[in-house]
Amino acid sequence: MAISIKINNPCSTKSALEFYTTYKEAFGNVISAEMIGNTSEGDYKFKLANDRGEEIEFEGELGSGYGGEGPTGTLKILQMAGFDVEKEFIKSNSSFKLTK
Repeated sequence: MAISIKINNPCSTKSALEFYTTYKEAFGNVISAEMIGNTSEGDYKFKLANDRGEEIEFEGELGSGYGGEGPTGTLKILQMAGFDVEKEFIKSNSSFKLTK
């Protein structure tokens, strides 16, 4: 049975980082990450999926497509999840999908 955890604490990149750091071991092997971003509206949804069909979804806490705290948080979570991405990739793409 797949579960989905939705985090919704806009403007709190620190909370998103703390949440993922706390639960990353229990969440397990992340196989995909997706950012759906709209920089003009400041609307961002970031999803991580694991190899058991479970998802974590962040709404508003993380960002991409610009430089700042939100995209820095996105980069840190992607790196903790085992993705080989650079700051410039996050800064240059408001939406993306990564798979392992």
